[in-house]
Amino acid sequence: KRNSMVEPGDEPDSPLDLRFPGKLAGSAEESLFALVRGSKTRALKLHRHASSSSDAGSPLDTFVFLPGAKANISKGRLALTSSEKVWEIETQSLVEAAEAATTIGLHLLGKQDDLAASRDLLSKGEWFTKKAAKVGMNRRRWFRLQEGNKLSYYTGQDCRELKGSIPVGRDCRAQSSGNVVLLTTPEPRTWELEAASEKTAAAWAAALRSVMASMPPASGASTHFEDRLDSVVVRPEGSAPQPAGPMSRDGNNNTNNN
Repeated sequence: KRNSMVEPGDEPDSPLDLRFPGKLAGSAEESLFALVRGSKTRALKLHRHASSSSDAGSPLDTFVFLPGAKANISKGRLALTSSEKVWEIETQSLVEAAEAATTIGLHLLGKQDDLAASRDLLSKGEWFTKKAAKVGMNRRRWFRLQEGNKLSYYTGQDCRELKGSIPVGRDCRAQSSGNVVLLTTPEPRTWELEAASEKTAAAWAAALRSVMASMPPASGASTHFEDRLDSVVVRPEGSAPQPAGPMSRDGNNNTNNN
């Protein structure tokens, strides 16, 4: 049975970039939730489907985001509030709830198109010269965003030889200085990535900020493989130095970077 808030003649709805399983608070029935936009009124809506009919049939119910509607996290659940309706949805994880709230919030602000463009730019990839933090060699690497929250770098555009990855999230910072992208992660470390032009550096820094703002905090440490002496992790003042790691075939210490 459809909710009375769905406008007559506002079909078909246009699917957006959010679908997730969950349960309404107080219900044992798992549903599939899908964010859509009305093709005529352009109203933002969240359809609730039976879990067995994710791609067919009418929704069981619909939440319409009227002016002033909000999406946030409350008691570990995705909480949607509008002037006429409140939904609390138990998702499969807190991360999923946070991502859903962020995506809905960006759509409500009209900024989701900017986020999609930023993800597209970062996932296509770009050449940067990865500067050594203190000692070692600067290296030219192909960088691209993968798995939604990892900035991976390779020896070539074919992405066959992975040299490392940098987890990124809302607790990271990105800015450009001339033709260099400065990416600061919680390790703590500031990565210096030299682009071919100031325009490229500025575009990537802006795209990173947009994408990272939509993410949960970064999780996991950066991973690096060979020739790790080429860059040294910046440690807080007074902390003990890291023990030396095994030596690579070419005699370099393998404790940190590519």
